[in-house]
Amino acid sequence: MLYEELKNANRIIATTRQQVTKFESDYKAKGRFRLLFTFGERVLETAFYTKAVKLVSESPLDLVTVLLTPEEDRTPEQQELHNAVVYLTMREDFKDAGEIKLDDPAVAAALDFYTTLGIITIARKDQILSQGEE
Repeated sequence: MLYEELKNANRIIATTRQQVTKFESDYKAKGRFRLLFTFGERVLETAFYTKAVKLVSESPLDLVTVLLTPEEDRTPEQQELHNAVVYLTMREDFKDAGEIKLDDPAVAAALDFYTTLGIITIARKDQILSQGEE
């Protein structure tokens, strides 16, 4: 009985791996920017999104004041809120874009911000941007 359960679990894992691999390989055909990222990076990005939404919705800080405060004058709490707002705005821009061109300087800047947040590494940023050259 245990053998059959393990066999079934292995079959499910193999099927899931195939689905994830296919999903990740379809990015060019579907033109989806998000699929340029690995599954793990997408999971991390989604976790950051959840945290950012919560932070912005629950923060007692005045958002306009935070956005207008020069970076060098922000408290750590203000900087965290500022990063969350910038991230959420950038994410919506990507989501609403009809097409994302990897040679656009704004995309490189957004990926730099992702590296600052720890969502991707600099090496991954370079790898993602180089896919536009293929």
